[in-house]
Amino acid sequence: MSLKRMVFRWTSTPSLISIFTLLTSTVIIEILYIDYMSARGLESRVLQAGYLSIPYPYIPIIGILMVIITSWMNLTRSKAFVRARHSVKLPSILMALRMFESALLIPTIFAITLYLPYLVGSNWMILGLAKVEETFPTLKEVTSRLYGSTVAIMGLPPSWKYGLSQALSCIIVVVSTIILCRRMGRRVRVR
Repeated sequence: MSLKRMVFRWTSTPSLISIFTLLTSTVIIEILYIDYMSARGLESRVLQAGYLSIPYPYIPIIGILMVIITSWMNLTRSKAFVRARHSVKLPSILMALRMFESALLIPTIFAITLYLPYLVGSNWMILGLAKVEETFPTLKEVTSRLYGSTVAIMGLPPSWKYGLSQALSCIIVVVSTIILCRRMGRRVRVR
């Protein structure tokens, strides 16, 4: 078996649909995050430019979309290589499925890393850690360290939490994309 590259166009219908899915899900995640942070003290100042008024928290969405699209393109490009014989014709749906898989995987990673610090610092998680600590007293040190690390993050001002969470989430998306692309490259090269 040899390495075969699936041909795809960025302007094809499955590609455009997966890009639209990717962008829509990322914008929804960001709007929900901005609403969550605004409810917890994030100031919503407005940038006035003529007739256009944009709240400051919505400005980073453009950069986040660029990071997400670039990660999706790299992951899709690395998934275009398939181990198959030259005589075997690959189904055309295979590349579309791989594009949709990438379009769903990247926003999932982004959403999990964006909301995880707030999930760990929530009241029901703290109550759950207290119950675990009561059940297993040997885990007291682990739960106290976990809670101590979230208290430091939750003590930051809302504007710092907002920027730091988004920057770290984008960094984690890029690093996980690089790891996934390298892993697929290694898997393909194995003989």
